[in-house]
Amino acid sequence: MYYFDYLRVRGALRVFAIILACVTLLLCISLTFSHAHSGGSSVTIGSETVSTQDYSGLALLHHLGETTWFPFGLFCGIAAMITIFFSNALATSLARYNGNLHFAFTKPISRERSALRTYAIDLAALFVGFLIALFFVFVPFTVVGLLGRLTFGPTSLAPIAIGLGIAFMWYGMIQAVTATMRGGAGLVLGLSWGVFAVMQGLQNLSTDLVPEIVVRSIHLLNILNPFIYLNTIFGTTGGQLTSDDTLAPHYFQNLATVWIVALVALAIAVVQRKRMEV
Repeated sequence: MYYFDYLRVRGALRVFAIILACVTLLLCISLTFSHAHSGGSSVTIGSETVSTQDYSGLALLHHLGETTWFPFGLFCGIAAMITIFFSNALATSLARYNGNLHFAFTKPISRERSALRTYAIDLAALFVGFLIALFFVFVPFTVVGLLGRLTFGPTSLAPIAIGLGIAFMWYGMIQAVTATMRGGAGLVLGLSWGVFAVMQGLQNLSTDLVPEIVVRSIHLLNILNPFIYLNTIFGTTGGQLTSDDTLAPHYFQNLATVWIVALVALAIAVVQRKRMEV
């Protein structure tokens, strides 16, 4: 089963890397062949405002590179966001075993140990996925020679902790729901996107429209919504692309919440598998 897990995460990482390589290639081509055009909008980074009417894609980046410093935390945040979506590729790993449990001829091990091993492998794969995403995020900036304009601050690595926490939280909740399912785990994963998106949209629902108890219930349920915490990732740059010195509001509270929810959800999945009958 160790080898099966290895093949599973290797395949997921390979597909993930190929997709990112294709997207990055298209982005680099787009930047290379884009042209300035009339009626363009403006781009503001820090105190620098540049009109896209005056610069093509590469020229715009070069101009910004001459006047602007880019925080390392911004790139970590983008890579962490990509890794959150990659976690979906691993989130039904326990359910994959369920259809073949009665055909298992390997040396038996406890289900708790088997689940914990799967968690460890998937968490390692998530971190590797983050490194792959970070590499491809840097490629366009390397192409235009802007790596020398990076800045590092006290919160540069903060997006990694919250980003991987959100990824593992989503992963854990899907595992908790699908741990004993012998089919339909992919459907549950797909539906989670819609459920989380709708719940996020209802987060700012006014008490003028619905009773207060409904609003409070939505806020309580949204504690389990990964989408609610996404702003915390990019908030670690303090809303400025020229600083890595400011944490997002409630950063440590959100950090603790996502990791606690992840661990509780994974524990629930382990308990469910222990009680599952073959």
